[in-house]
Amino acid sequence: MNRQFAARLSACCLVALCGGGAFAQNPAPKPDADPVLYVVRDSDTTIYLFGTAHLLPPDLDWFNDGVKRAFDDSQELYLEIIPPEDPSELVPLMSKLAVDPSGRTLSGQLDNQQRRIISRGLREFGLRLEQVDPLEPWAVGLQVASLIAVSAGLDPEIGAETVLEAQAEEQGKTIRAFETAEEQMTMLDRLPTDEQILSLVETLRDVDQSKKDLSDLIESWAKGDPERTVALMNKGLEQTPETARMLLVDRNERWAAKISERMNQPGTVFVAVGAGHLDGKGGLNEKLAQRGSAPMRVLD
Repeated sequence: MNRQFAARLSACCLVALCGGGAFAQNPAPKPDADPVLYVVRDSDTTIYLFGTAHLLPPDLDWFNDGVKRAFDDSQELYLEIIPPEDPSELVPLMSKLAVDPSGRTLSGQLDNQQRRIISRGLREFGLRLEQVDPLEPWAVGLQVASLIAVSAGLDPEIGAETVLEAQAEEQGKTIRAFETAEEQMTMLDRLPTDEQILSLVETLRDVDQSKKDLSDLIESWAKGDPERTVALMNKGLEQTPETARMLLVDRNERWAAKISERMNQPGTVFVAVGAGHLDGKGGLNEKLAQRGSAPMRVLD
């Protein structure tokens, strides 16, 4: 994964793989946030589109104002996935997919420069290359993303999806998902190996910069700046075009088809997916507009 992609896509299994732990840095409290919310409507259907941050710092008040009103008015919640109640249920699946079936090691696929960069970056988290050598690059990227997030003061226990799912259960809403955890991790497993390695190298090339990028991403999300949020989330994806296609463009197309189909039924729906999916070229908003349902931003 690249610096932001890894953190975003690993949210479903960070706890299972890496556990909890103390957060090294807590950013200054940000009492109020105003993330972006969109809506598409027809005569009897309203669908809100909310771009989430999967991992958030404590003391950030975002579930309020227009976001909360839209959520409260909705009968259904759509998420990327619905994680199992016990994250450890993901461990067997992760163990199955994370190890190369042919027995290839991570280090055996690296050139000398890549090996130096990855080894140096892992040492910043108290890890040695030998400890993760049996794993495929994407699986190492998930663990690295978790460690970077923790170091940046983010908490997977209070990510936007966690809050929304809990509130939906409390309010008796129907909860649906676009994908399963197995489908999501299988997509990661099928990414081109060279792009997996490149993403891991770029993440670990400068760990301090990776932490700063993640903090900047949360700040832009909280300010409701979709252009900057997408730019930060998708930083470096031009170097990994197949990863971008598989994990962004193709998924957005599938989700847009499902949302368009849902528009044929009456009701109000709250869709919550990673903020990097909504705006920009190939984004969900663009895909929906191409299908005749252009989302409009909801302004308080």
